[in-house]
Amino acid sequence: MELTKHKIEPKLEDSLLVGRLIEKDKKLVADLAENLVKLKHVLMNVKEKRKENVTSIKQVYNVCERLKKSIIAEKAEMQHLFICFEEHIYVYQCRSK
Repeated sequence: MELTKHKIEPKLEDSLLVGRLIEKDKKLVADLAENLVKLKHVLMNVKEKRKENVTSIKQVYNVCERLKKSIIAEKAEMQHLFICFEEHIYVYQCRSK
């Protein structure tokens, strides 16, 4: 199965490190994901920055999911929900007796 249009060096063909994102790429993916850019556009942007990159859409998706989990992990689910309501100016009401 060919991942890229260009040749990969023979010593790297079966390596798991070939498709991994470097730290700089992960920061770029996180920035774009926070701005609600679609994953396919994020992947295209990452590949434009580094021509030798052979990252797949799954790796970009995994980075985005880890980012979401790290944001939510600090708070309880309901706290996160109410924070999202406030950030995006949704209307919500709490009844008290």
